[in-house]
Amino acid sequence: MIALFGGTFNPVHYGHLAMAETAAREMGLERVIFIPCGTPPHKPAGSLAGALHRVRMLESAVSNNPLFSVSRYETGRKGLSYTYDTILHFRRLHPDKSIAYLVGADSLAELKTWKHGLELLSLCRFISGGRPGFCPEKLPAAVRRKVVFLKSPMLDISSTDIRRIIRAGGSPRYLLPDNVLDFICRKKLYVK
Repeated sequence: MIALFGGTFNPVHYGHLAMAETAAREMGLERVIFIPCGTPPHKPAGSLAGALHRVRMLESAVSNNPLFSVSRYETGRKGLSYTYDTILHFRRLHPDKSIAYLVGADSLAELKTWKHGLELLSLCRFISGGRPGFCPEKLPAAVRRKVVFLKSPMLDISSTDIRRIIRAGGSPRYLLPDNVLDFICRKKLYVK
């Protein structure tokens, strides 16, 4: 089974990497493909680091894990990036493979607002990592039944907090890989 892990990764951090590693171990995945969003429909584009920067941070972060790779599928397309289109693309690309979609628990709560949101649950298996304070029982039963929840606890790290720390002049060291932090510092990302 191949898992697609979509998101803005603005920036990628240890929470993302730990969830992907946990999913690979618990679900016996043969590969996890990180897919940074090109133009997200739910977030203002001005709040993102450039697509190429986010791709390079991800490539650097996953370079030492043979199970992980990065796809430029969404960042190379024009227009808004929709999970629905991405899943269909990878199903066509890998017709002989079972496809899963890895998603944070916070995103599951918003699934009904996504393009063909609930239909996504019939296109592939959804795998989710929890967050402290997240209660799967609060999700609609139709969503809960279609999602495999990882057993291992997830790290409570958010890209929003990392950006806030950087804007305030602090250091997010130990929340993300050193090579990603070095890239952020070199390119002066998230300082405004």
